[in-house]
Amino acid sequence: MTRRQLFRQFTQALSQLYPAPEAESLAGLALRHAAQTDTLQWHLGYDQDPGEAEQIRANQILQRLLQHEPLQYITGETWFCGLRFSVNPSVLIPRPETEMLTDRIISENKNTPNLVIADIGTGSGCIAISMAKLLTQSRVHAFDLSEAALSTARSNAIAQGVEVNFYTLDILRDSLSKHLSTAGIIVSNPPYVLESDKPAMLPNVLSYEPHEALFVPDNNPLLFYHAIASQAFQILRSGGRLYFEIHETQGQNLIEMLHQMGYTNILLSPDFNNKHRFISASK
Repeated sequence: MTRRQLFRQFTQALSQLYPAPEAESLAGLALRHAAQTDTLQWHLGYDQDPGEAEQIRANQILQRLLQHEPLQYITGETWFCGLRFSVNPSVLIPRPETEMLTDRIISENKNTPNLVIADIGTGSGCIAISMAKLLTQSRVHAFDLSEAALSTARSNAIAQGVEVNFYTLDILRDSLSKHLSTAGIIVSNPPYVLESDKPAMLPNVLSYEPHEALFVPDNNPLLFYHAIASQAFQILRSGGRLYFEIHETQGQNLIEMLHQMGYTNILLSPDFNNKHRFISASK
């Protein structure tokens, strides 16, 4: 059997669960990981026999994929803002939308000196670490309720060679001001998926990713936004900016909430699917 034939088998098996383009992409990523080689070398050996050990690794990965386990948890890594991050079931898998928000913040603040940034609900640390890496004049602080998530984030910061200050914080009960007196940017991708959305969610998310980082009660969809925005208003310097990733249905409600809190220059922005996914505001 050649790698080409193995790829066809993988694609056919995965097409039972995913649309054809996604099945092909997953098959390629899984097989390159099983081959323990880079993309170029894998393609150069496309018509070669992968060998018994590689086939065993590939089949083990396939069985886990067919149980809807995310490939990123199987491989233990993902890419975000051009950086490699370790991930595991204690943290959400970083999404392209979150990368889009992070890219925007970096682009808008790349010439700002001595910038103090706070990331609330850091998870794997992808936002905070990317900013520490790419906004070299910044000082970055990251907060999370989960000790397991913070352990993952600290390891990622070490791997990327950046300094980020990590703190345990329950934003619904604890005071951000105990750890931080002022900031120029506060960013968060908090839990915002409604409990009622669960039946429509894919098993690879619902069965594997941490629910405490995903869901909010239907009767209080702005729970985390209200807690973060109210505390952020006390921390942000004059002219400082608050950035959120949001549920596509909550844009107008968040605009009203932020306006009532005293924020100005409130901007609601679409993602690449033209869904209202980001909101920012100034103090």
